[in-house]
Amino acid sequence: DYLAASDSKVAALLGTGFQAETQLKAICQVRKLERVTIWSRRAESVREFCSRLQPHIDAELKPAEDVALAVKDADIITTATSAAEPILTGNLINKGVHLNAIGNNRAYEREIDGQVVNRADLIITDSIEQAKLESGDLVIADKEGFNVWDRVSELTDLVVGEIEGRTSG
Repeated sequence: DYLAASDSKVAALLGTGFQAETQLKAICQVRKLERVTIWSRRAESVREFCSRLQPHIDAELKPAEDVALAVKDADIITTATSAAEPILTGNLINKGVHLNAIGNNRAYEREIDGQVVNRADLIITDSIEQAKLESGDLVIADKEGFNVWDRVSELTDLVVGEIEGRTSG
């Protein structure tokens, strides 16, 4: 709610597990979406996910054949996979998109590439200290030479107003 554009209408959800489901429900509580495009490595998982959740979600849940199609028109992108290598690359993201990169808790695995991290205007994490230990998305981008850690803020600081969230849209 603090970071996505208030007029967001289209979301992309990469992943179909429990985290993906909870993220989808949370986003739909704070934004009136028209469509959510869903992608996972297994097409059958996408079909089952859409079928099971559509009765509970006001937005149209639409399967996507690949990541590029899933994120093409997205205002909000959520990655919630167990990927060890990036599934989302910087060249696929439009300016102004809000990205919820759930990631995993291994410093040597990541869902997003360094270009995604580099393009971010604002990076928020639960805990900077913990992220330095286990956020492969950020740790690997830093090792690749991207400016990471002096751009990261904590969610608590955003919520209590110590830092500013989205300033446009």
